[in-house]
Amino acid sequence: MSEKIIPFLKDQNVDHLLIRFAEENDDFNQLKRFYSDPFRWLQELYPVDEIIARDTNLTIEKIEFEIKNQSSPVYEALAFDLNNRILLQETFSPR
Repeated sequence: MSEKIIPFLKDQNVDHLLIRFAEENDDFNQLKRFYSDPFRWLQELYPVDEIIARDTNLTIEKIEFEIKNQSSPVYEALAFDLNNRILLQETFSPR
C-alpha cells in the first residue's frame, strides 16, 4: 500500500478508493488447535485507512473495504474518479 497505492493517490484526482480483501477459509471439519479469523486480511491492514487519509486528500469516508470470494491475490485496490471510472487497479499478496 505505502509503496504503490499511496504515491498514486497523491498524484491523481481520486474520488474514492475500494480495497478488497480475501476471506480466510479454514476447514472446520479438520480438528485444529486454532482456526483463522475470516477477516484476518482486513485486520492485517489496520490502520491503513487512517494512513491513506493522512497522506492523501481522501477522507476516511471515501475509503471502503469489501470482502472478496477469491483467495488469491489477497488484496485488490481500485481507485475511482468522480465519474466512477477506474484510475488504478492493483492486486497484491503478502509473502
